[in-house]
Parts: sequence; C-alpha cells; structure tokens
Amino acid sequence: MAITGPASYIPTINELLSHWAACNTALPPASPFLLHLPATNTMMPRSQFVALRDSLQVQQGVVQGCLTDQQVALGAINLQKANLLARPANLQALAA
Repeated sequence: MAITGPASYIPTINELLSHWAACNTALPPASPFLLHLPATNTMMPRSQFVALRDSLQVQQGVVQGCLTDQQVALGAINLQKANLLARPANLQALAA
C-alpha cells in the first residue's frame, strides 16, 4: 500500500510492520532486520519504529480533535451570522 494522504500513513506503517515481523521470523534471532536511517547513519529496531507509529497515531488523533472543534465553532459562528443578518430585515418589518 502506498502513502496517498494523511489517512494512509498508519495502515501503510502497519503493513510494513507485518512484513518486518515476517522477515524477523525468517532471520536468525541474533540478527533481526534493522531499518537503516541514511540521514544519521544509524539503525532503527522494529520496537522503535512501533513507538514512532504510536506517537504518530496519537498526534493524528489530536489534530483530528482540533479539526472537529474548529468545524463545531464554525457552525456556531455561521448560526450567529445568520441571526445577525436577519435582524435588519426584522427591524424593517417592524418599522413598516
């Protein structure tokens, strides 16, 4: 599965982790597969990658919560705006 957007990160990572576990099963226990990070020239074990995935999942939840709060606030603002825009028409009707 390829990364196609923000929602595809966790499923793609989960697929990679599944494949990683299968590779580790096939490898000798003394030499499990390690992910090479070229930027720092270091190796990452599967457990550290899982921790990064978990952190990403938490952060995605926080962002989703903020987006939901923003949509709720926008809905409230739109209702207030509609009420304010209706007031001049109501005042004109009373004056007539």
